[in-house]
Amino acid sequence: MVMQNVEATIETPLAGVHRRAGAKMGVWLGCALPDDFGDAREEQRFANESVALIDKNYRAYFTFTGPDRVRYLNAILTNNIKDLGNGQGVVSLLLNAQGRILAEIETFAEEEKIFLVSYLMIRERLAEVLEKYIIMDDVTFSDDAGKFGTLALEGPRAAEVVKELSGVDLDSWPQLGWADVKVSSRTSERITAGKTSSENSEAAIPCRLVRRFAGGEFIAERAKLERLWDVLLQATRRHGGGAMGYTALSAQRHIDKLNTPLILAHGTYETPEFQRQTRDFYAAVKAAGKPVELIVGEGYNHFEMLETLGNPYGLLGRAVFAQMGLTGRQASLR
Repeated sequence: MVMQNVEATIETPLAGVHRRAGAKMGVWLGCALPDDFGDAREEQRFANESVALIDKNYRAYFTFTGPDRVRYLNAILTNNIKDLGNGQGVVSLLLNAQGRILAEIETFAEEEKIFLVSYLMIRERLAEVLEKYIIMDDVTFSDDAGKFGTLALEGPRAAEVVKELSGVDLDSWPQLGWADVKVSSRTSERITAGKTSSENSEAAIPCRLVRRFAGGEFIAERAKLERLWDVLLQATRRHGGGAMGYTALSAQRHIDKLNTPLILAHGTYETPEFQRQTRDFYAAVKAAGKPVELIVGEGYNHFEMLETLGNPYGLLGRAVFAQMGLTGRQASLR
C-alpha cells in the first residue's frame, strides 16, 4: 500500500477491557491489540482445534449513499460493483491515476448504500482519496471508523458457535456473504419466540455477520462491543476455546524450526506497520543465527513487490534465482 499515516499507535475500543483482564498489549497493523492473554501456545490451539475469539479492531469503515453510489465506486475500484447484490461482498483495489495500487478494500452492497471496509492505519488518507472525485455525482460519503468495531470467531468450531448465537448456518454462505443478525446476549439460552419483544430486544445485540474462510466476523456499534466481547468469550469457552492474541499467529514463535534460507522484503511505499514487521522478523531470524536476506524495494508498494517475483530480473525474482544458483538469463531460458 502506498498510503501512509502517522506511526502513532491507534487506541482501539476494547484496549482498556483487555488490559484490565491482564492481556499483554502490542502494536498490530498500527493498532493497540492483544499480544496474548497469558498463553500464546494455548491460544493457537484454540484456533487450530476449537474456536478462537479475536479482536479485529484494526478496521476502518466507510459508507456511500445516493443514486450514483454504484456508478461512482464501480469507476474507482477494480472489481465489479454494479452487479453486487444485497448480502454480497467482494474485495477490490483502489488505484491512483497511474494505475498503482493504493489500498485493498472490501465492498458490501446494501439496498440503499454501499459499505466499505479497509485499514485504520491508512484511514485518513484513504478517506481523502475516496471522496476526492465526487464532483458531479449524486453521492454522499461518510467516514464511519468511529462508529463500528469487529470481533471474529475462527477455528473448526466457529460455525457451530455462530449458529448457536445467531441461528445462521455459515457453511451455507459464500465468502464475504453477510446479513444483519441479532446475537443472543444470554449465555444459557437463545432468543426465543416465547419471550416478549422487549425481553428479546434487551437480550440481543444487533450485528452485521460476515462469512470468512476461517469463520465469521461480527461488526457492531462501538457502544455494544464490550458486551458482545463478553458474550462471544463465554460462548467460545463453552466449546473449548477462548480469546486469542496476535502473538499466536506470529511466525517468530517458530524461528527455531527454520531449516532453509529466507528472503524477506518490503517496499518503501508500504505502510509503516508492514515495514516494521518485516524488519523485526529479519532481526529475529538473524539473531537466531539463521540465513536470511532483507530486500527493500525503493518506490514499491506492498502489491508491486509481489509482482517482481514473476520477473527473473525483478527484485524478488532475481533474489530467488540467486538462491538457486541461476542468473536471470538462465532462468528465463528454462
